[in-house]
Amino acid sequence: MVEVFVFTHLRTQCNRRWSCDCDHHHSPEKDSIQSEIKLYLNGGHTMKKPTLFSTLVICIFLVLSGTVQAVPAQAQTSTTLYLPLIRRAATTSCRFGIAAIPENAGYAVSLAQFKVGGFVDWNNNPGRVLPGDVTYLRVISVSDPFDDVQVANYAANLARAYPGSYWQIGNEPDTTYQGHGIYQDNVTASQYGHRYYVIATAIRQADPTAKLGFGSVVQPTAVRFRYLEMALARLIQDSGNASTAYGLIDFLSIHAFILNEDEDHNDDGIIDNKWGTGVPKDYNDPYLYCITTNPDGTCKTKILPEALTPAQTYDINRFKSRIQNMRQWMYNNNLRNKPLWITEYGSLLPPITRPEDNLTTLPDSVTAQYMVNTFDYLRTATSTTTGLPADGNRLVQRWFWYSLNEHRYWFGGSLYDPDTSPPQLTLIGQTFINYMAPLMPEEGCLP
Repeated sequence: MVEVFVFTHLRTQCNRRWSCDCDHHHSPEKDSIQSEIKLYLNGGHTMKKPTLFSTLVICIFLVLSGTVQAVPAQAQTSTTLYLPLIRRAATTSCRFGIAAIPENAGYAVSLAQFKVGGFVDWNNNPGRVLPGDVTYLRVISVSDPFDDVQVANYAANLARAYPGSYWQIGNEPDTTYQGHGIYQDNVTASQYGHRYYVIATAIRQADPTAKLGFGSVVQPTAVRFRYLEMALARLIQDSGNASTAYGLIDFLSIHAFILNEDEDHNDDGIIDNKWGTGVPKDYNDPYLYCITTNPDGTCKTKILPEALTPAQTYDINRFKSRIQNMRQWMYNNNLRNKPLWITEYGSLLPPITRPEDNLTTLPDSVTAQYMVNTFDYLRTATSTTTGLPADGNRLVQRWFWYSLNEHRYWFGGSLYDPDTSPPQLTLIGQTFINYMAPLMPEEGCLP
């Protein structure tokens, strides 16, 4: 028998097994050829197609071509053929992905035009049909309330239901959104490390083939690096040793926005009269983010949040520097050999604003150029010191643009406008399509 595989992506495959048995029988009444073509799908279903003429043609061709040797009548009368491996050509680039908003119009538009190989919508099951060669990144929250036993059981059940999946554990645990924690998990570094351990252990035990993503901070900055260090320390503590902890991490997952980090002055999780992402929930602890201390043990100097202007949020040089810093952090923490995924990023200044919002706006043309600049960098950035050796020392393995269909009066970067009927392709969306058109499909991205 031969296995014919048609690969649709990293985890989707269809096994086909064909056999052609040509049995030659002679009787005084007549000569006959009986054949049976058996199609096995996924190892168990058989479909018989007894078409005498077509089967005869196949068998004669195989004998004449030398693939099947004629045998004496007294010898074994069944010959098994081994057909060559067949692979369906890739149609997407696994490095590129898109983040989409399920509740907005445009969520179900065709992804084929963008040739992306990844899709995320912050759920654990997509609300739309995805092409077979598109990786769906499943997301599990670590937000409150969190019961270890209940969440572990929930995660294990999901892992068994979707074996071989990619999991982002937590979504921006280091920040809040407009002070309400609507989209972000908003937990301390220690809480994130512990909750990651609970979920990752449950998934790994239920499905050893699952791929687990650690981190998911809103942006790679000094404040967030300290957050990740404390979360990693807690993960190691709960795991018992570093080796076990690192075994629960298959890839590092970060977001790569460029946002203001003005301090939460009232320690209530709300950014006081400022825009951006704010600081982690535990930032105002007197010691956790301290660099140097006074003789009495009090904090002398502290890691400061980045204070940015709107124009700096689409600065390609700042973007490059942050990605390089993230890889350096991974190197410093013995994580160089882990793939790095940017599971959400873009330029968030909207192209339009409503009177009640009065937001700073940015033309689509500027955001589109920023997107192209990031694509050019991410496709080519390498480092022989900090890059992933298994991927040609590339700094980043996969990246997901935000977004497919966000409201344009809230955020920038939308490929489709959900507030037109039907949703219309934006200048940014057309730029994305034009960029991808000449690129060769790519598969096999790590992990």
